[in-house]
Amino acid sequence: MVTESKIAGHRNTVAQVFGLCVQTELQLCFDGFGETEIGDPTIRIVMGRGRDMPDHQSMFSHVKKDFDAGCSFFLSDGKMRLVFDDGLELLIKDNGTIIEVNNRTSYNLAELSAYITNFGVSSALLLQGEETLHGTMVEVEGVGVGLIGPSGVGKSTLAASLISQGAQLVTDDIMRLIFDNEGVSVYFGPDRLKVFPDTWQVHLPDAPSTGKFYPTSDKELILVSRPGETRPMSALHMLVYLDRQHTAASRLLQEVTGPEKLRSLAPSTMSNWCEGEGRPEQHFAFVAGVAKRLPLYRLRYSPARENVSDTTRIIRNLISRSRAGT
Repeated sequence: MVTESKIAGHRNTVAQVFGLCVQTELQLCFDGFGETEIGDPTIRIVMGRGRDMPDHQSMFSHVKKDFDAGCSFFLSDGKMRLVFDDGLELLIKDNGTIIEVNNRTSYNLAELSAYITNFGVSSALLLQGEETLHGTMVEVEGVGVGLIGPSGVGKSTLAASLISQGAQLVTDDIMRLIFDNEGVSVYFGPDRLKVFPDTWQVHLPDAPSTGKFYPTSDKELILVSRPGETRPMSALHMLVYLDRQHTAASRLLQEVTGPEKLRSLAPSTMSNWCEGEGRPEQHFAFVAGVAKRLPLYRLRYSPARENVSDTTRIIRNLISRSRAGT
């Protein structure tokens, strides 16, 4: 699924993901990534040399803590530093074209591949001036549906249920959007899904696993086949915000409009904590662009097994109404 080449005496792996050419000299696991021709990479992943990884937070600004990811983030001019609790450090530099990895954990790089690519690539795109959504997209009967909401709300569980009924996975975790005259499209991500073992066994028991999302994570990365798929991207027609923070009196499904739509979309971007120079304006323009072009629905949701099939049916009904124009 990937291409290898010899460049400057090093073995390099080149892969296609999110519409990007990613090249690395490291022994990362790229299972589920697409093929690409050898050419100029959009992003290079290299081993850290230590000298570019400052030890003092004072050299960076806008210190933040992402408790879901278990890492601290730091920004400075054209650089971003991600420091994970157990010793993995990523320095994103050269305006998002280089991801430098410093591995101070007890794990090998192949076991850390998903974290390096997910957090590293989304941060690199941010430094290149591009926002991404944190969500999972599936294509159901030709209709692109993006599932968004807080970490752990159950986006991948719902996606697995839809895939088991014939939907196609477009991307999991990172949604890289393109606005054009036709609407909104999303680049295909790796053909893998991050799920809990019980979700895997209930909905996609025949899908092979490539290992843990992270060595200490409970989630598995399973390969979801996309046979014959050659499109670089898929059209996105709607977003569904999965909401567990609802009241008993709230409606099961409702369209979100006006200021509430912006408030729901804003925290659904990757790295929404970042407040670096120019980011607020860039972030707002992206969120406003999404809000203008796509309908957003808020769905009361609990990923408990007995609720997933009902929720899947609601989404399918929503898609049917969308296709009928009602």
